Amino acid sequence: NLTLRSKHGSANCIIDCQSDMQNWDSAFVAIWFHSNEDERTVIDGITFRSGLPYAIRCDSANPTIQNCFFDHNALGVYLLFGSDNYINNCVFYGNRPLDSRGAGAKIYQASPVFENCLFLDNSGWGGGAAIESSPSEPIFRNCTFTKNGYNYYHDDAMGGVIFLSWGTHPRFEDCTFYSNKGCGSTLFIDGTTPCFADFTRCIISFGIDATDHYYAGGPINCSDAAGSQINLTCCNVYGNTAGDYIDCISGELGTNGNFSADPLFCDTTANDLHLLAGSPCLPENNTCGVQIGAYGLGGFNTPVGTDVEVEQNNVTVTFDSVQIIGETEIGIDSTGPDMPGNITTVPTNPEQFYDIQTSALYDGFISICIVYDDADVDGDETDMMIMHWVDTAWINITVSHDTVNNIICGETESLSPFILTQPYIGGDCCIDIRGDTNMDGKYLPYITDLTYLVDYIFHSGSEPSCIEEADLTLDCITNISDLTYIVDFIFRSGAPPPACSEQCVVGAFKPLGDVTIYTYKGKKNSTTLSLESDFDLRGIQIDMIGSSKESPVKLVNKNFELLYHEKDKQAKVGLLDLEGVEIIKKGETQLVQLKGDYEIISAVVSDMKHRSIIPLISETFKAPNLPESYSLDQNYPNPFNPLTKIEFALPNNTYVKLEIFNIIGQRITSLIDNDLDAGYHTVDWNGTNSSGQRVSSGIYFYKITADEFMQSKKMLLLK
Repeated sequence: NLTLRSKHGSANCIIDCQSDMQNWDSAFVAIWFHSNEDERTVIDGITFRSGLPYAIRCDSANPTIQNCFFDHNALGVYLLFGSDNYINNCVFYGNRPLDSRGAGAKIYQASPVFENCLFLDNSGWGGGAAIESSPSEPIFRNCTFTKNGYNYYHDDAMGGVIFLSWGTHPRFEDCTFYSNKGCGSTLFIDGTTPCFADFTRCIISFGIDATDHYYAGGPINCSDAAGSQINLTCCNVYGNTAGDYIDCISGELGTNGNFSADPLFCDTTANDLHLLAGSPCLPENNTCGVQIGAYGLGGFNTPVGTDVEVEQNNVTVTFDSVQIIGETEIGIDSTGPDMPGNITTVPTNPEQFYDIQTSALYDGFISICIVYDDADVDGDETDMMIMHWVDTAWINITVSHDTVNNIICGETESLSPFILTQPYIGGDCCIDIRGDTNMDGKYLPYITDLTYLVDYIFHSGSEPSCIEEADLTLDCITNISDLTYIVDFIFRSGAPPPACSEQCVVGAFKPLGDVTIYTYKGKKNSTTLSLESDFDLRGIQIDMIGSSKESPVKLVNKNFELLYHEKDKQAKVGLLDLEGVEIIKKGETQLVQLKGDYEIISAVVSDMKHRSIIPLISETFKAPNLPESYSLDQNYPNPFNPLTKIEFALPNNTYVKLEIFNIIGQRITSLIDNDLDAGYHTVDWNGTNSSGQRVSSGIYFYKITADEFMQSKKMLLLK
């Protein structure tokens, strides 16, 4: 299973295939699924651009596709041969194929479900501006189709939205069709075989018919498809240029709750298809007593436009750009994720967590401004910060202060809880310099302070009575970075601890580069943690949920001290060298193996300057290129003369001996006698003994010893 998910939404994560949309020679596809992937494979929050002939293709594969933006591809998604995908909250915009129908989606022998999707300004070649479907049974729920079919090549597309053939039977539920263009501005059925379509609680409105085309006529056109049947229930068909209830739906007006009346959209120029209060499509205004179309009552507070402001509860949120109207709510709660120990919120009692949510589709940055009461501030107002909860940690965002009007503003890329913070004023427990974590009165940090801090962080030990003493890195939190700082000072003559008078600054350091921790689920109920970093690190601290009945943790890199504690299915793992010599080098490193099923809930790493960095935690299971068990392969070539290769596999970093013996058990030579990293290894033997002299022809044995693994195999040297 695979999860490909952006961290900050489709506006900030783009896969650009960079195809020349007029040149087949430049064709490039973003993703092609063809290995029976199921719904547990998820594509979430990605923009796909310039894919040719399509952005995503699924052959007998059912990955879930959600929160994605298909922007100016030849074709958005191509689903065929039983690809019954669930596609949710996606936008298909400006897609234009070179020489085929179906710009947003092409469906062949499949039954996908599209829910909460928008098809806007797509143009198919010859028809099916948004969708082409043949023999399939797709479902569309709460979807919007607007301004499709204004064809890139010509203006007579058959089916402004969808082109049907070969017995296809789509279902449309709670959908809105507005201002689509083509012969059959909403739907066209090819004459090869009868097709069927069901429209339930849909608005089909203001379609523009290609009146100069042979097949011209109405929003739904099946004049060339004898035997086809279209069923409408509680639908409003209105304002279509060639007429409304004509052609194959001519008998539907007045039956099953169907009617024809202006739906009273809020603002079609801004693509706002919500309904005004008097709309006949609202439940209280139609005989079906249901909402009709994809949108309910309008008047939302976040309109389409740039620099859109929403103000509630003394907080102003400004969106750089809003593409689709929605409702934004700014709530205040007294509870939220745990905060760092050396900060408090403003105000302190009760604590305030700002929860911002919106249904609008926005792009770019979001700025947040908070009006505060200076009576709630202890100390300097310019020390206040806005913190943003990202994944598993509170992160500082850059702020500006207006102390005259008591306003603090910051900028971010995504919405989630925010807090207004100030440094904790803890009194005079820390008097001179920091580092006396056990408060034994010693002036400088000693080994007892180090062990006290290890016990507190990793073994649920007592919190230091003066928490400021433990914050040596001045980031207002006590973690692995403070440990590496003390280790460096005690064992490596590192920098002395800072003075108590130096004020901490809230928030994790943001490096120029990435650190990612991956979780790999093994076959035997095991969990392997690996790390990929763009720079060297001093230590790692990981909090997890999970448990095991066996001895749970195995350290892969034995140059590091493993700090581990588990209680009530919550586990904490730490890695660092308590003598300060070894570091975790940049690149990919396997960390620990755990017997049991564990999930990371938070993590922090310490860089070479003891700065705390919040790593990315990959929800994608990444299998490291490492074996799961020890093995020794047969040498090759065999027989050989004069050189042969011996391959073996190590699941862990370990001490290895690889020796050659003759047929009577005498050791001829030793090929390896040292530590090796986990992985697959190859070593050559050139048929010489430990003195470099060539040995005679005959049978020889090679033997490996690694950890508790021991195995030997025979080989034949010929001359």
